[in-house]
Amino acid sequence: MKLLFVNYMETTAAGGINTAVREVGGALARRGHEVTVLQPNPDHRQPEEPYQGFRIRRVHAPLGDLLYGLDIRLWGDLAALCRTITPEVVHVHGFHSLFSVEAIYFLRRMYADVPLVFSFHLDVYRERFLARRLWKAYKQLGTKMVGALSHVVAFSQFEAETIAREFGVPHERLSVIPHGVRVIDTRKTRAPGAGPRLLYAGHLLKRKNVQSIVESLNVLVHQEHEQGASLTIVGAGPERASISRLIRERGLEAHVTIKPFLASADLVREMKRADLFLLLSNSEAYGIVVAEALALGTPCIVTDATALHEFIAEPGCFGVDCPPDPERVAEAITKICYSNVQVGPFSDKIRTWDAVSRDYERVYCRCLKDAA
Repeated sequence: MKLLFVNYMETTAAGGINTAVREVGGALARRGHEVTVLQPNPDHRQPEEPYQGFRIRRVHAPLGDLLYGLDIRLWGDLAALCRTITPEVVHVHGFHSLFSVEAIYFLRRMYADVPLVFSFHLDVYRERFLARRLWKAYKQLGTKMVGALSHVVAFSQFEAETIAREFGVPHERLSVIPHGVRVIDTRKTRAPGAGPRLLYAGHLLKRKNVQSIVESLNVLVHQEHEQGASLTIVGAGPERASISRLIRERGLEAHVTIKPFLASADLVREMKRADLFLLLSNSEAYGIVVAEALALGTPCIVTDATALHEFIAEPGCFGVDCPPDPERVAEAITKICYSNVQVGPFSDKIRTWDAVSRDYERVYCRCLKDAA
């Protein structure tokens, strides 16, 4: 098949949406499909680039930053690209930008017979005040957009239920396909003598509650006297300064290391090295880093909320209340790190991207059959 993916961000960058686009795109390319990803060019990179077996086409959208991704120049670039590659199926990713909405509107007007698949990557938590204020109007736009779609792919049961409720997507046009992981290798040897080695990886946003992880470490170090306890934070974002300030205020500088986003191989090493991975978010549409940590044999603690609740059924993943209580989290850390916790075997929620790509393939084939 000739497949066109639309992503409103830089596909090669960190983040759950970008990971899904490039991993599914790469897996489908390895299965013999011709995959092209259309995206804006926020970092002023080369307009076209081969990447992991597929092609990335970057369009110039200079007004996007001012208008939530909307840019009239997208129409001409998208029309030229579609004439060149004549896609049989288009899959648009992300409801967080008008870039996606504009692409759907244009594609449906100009190519009415091409199956159009959409993934919301929907989170129920709004970081910005303006986003919370505009959500009702934007939701109405999304509800109208649903009529143009052939199929919708969600990544968790929580996201699927939210999409069906908020946007009126019929269940027969909605599939749940959990994200994949690159490898499943749960063999793990704990280094002797070290205290609990904790890890967080992801964007540094308010809803991620990284401060709660720092407060839990504070309980371990200053109340439970776990002087060997450490925390590695991998990521970047607007909460970096406040997290660093909290670390200083709690006197934890010797126990915390903050690193920028890492290359995939380096992040794998961090996950293998860690005794415990923590994701204490208020809300997640999926939580891909949890799947990745479990697949590498690292136990996880997550908040028992939104899509993270679905991981708790996996051996090696444990839930805490949301919002998290640092003393309860510290208690769970101690219990898990000093017991023989088994990670895996897993359900179909944790599979490789190659296995996941087969589900996408089936959705695309079904859309083509329905359109015939």
